[in-house]
Amino acid sequence: MPYVNTTTLRLNFAAPVAVALSLLIGGCVVNTQTAATQAVAAQTAPGTARPAGAPAPGAPQGPQVRGARAGIEQKVDSYSSVNPDCSSAGVATAELLTAPVHGSVTFEALPEYTNFPQTNQRFECNKQKSPALVTFYKSAPDYKGRDEFAVKILFPDGMTGVRRYVMTVD
Repeated sequence: MPYVNTTTLRLNFAAPVAVALSLLIGGCVVNTQTAATQAVAAQTAPGTARPAGAPAPGAPQGPQVRGARAGIEQKVDSYSSVNPDCSSAGVATAELLTAPVHGSVTFEALPEYTNFPQTNQRFECNKQKSPALVTFYKSAPDYKGRDEFAVKILFPDGMTGVRRYVMTVD
């Protein structure tokens, strides 16, 4: 079993500048699955690390729509990368490409469950937590409406993904 660092790392990315984040933990993963990413994940060659939820090369990625309460921190997504034996595949990095106008984004190193489909060789990994980079959003205390931000993820195997999030705050 890989070493899981339970130490919390919290960074605030409220400024509208691109900031790179490199975590020194045992590995990180994406916990969001789409039909396109499930198909690619199921076809990954045995023995190779596969980021959970990494977008298929060239696949269009629409915005991820999420809800949030004004002024309350909301988990938005998580990113990890695990090997077929469920060990960590290494460290991912994240870069805030576009900061939200009406809130802030934070990243936290936490153990999380993955979400591989039953057809994926890593399906059994869903039963244990893996090192992950979790994305959180928090709006301004009295804000209600729409907010947006974008994150770029670089996985240990060199795959990248850009996630755009639309937050509906009420």
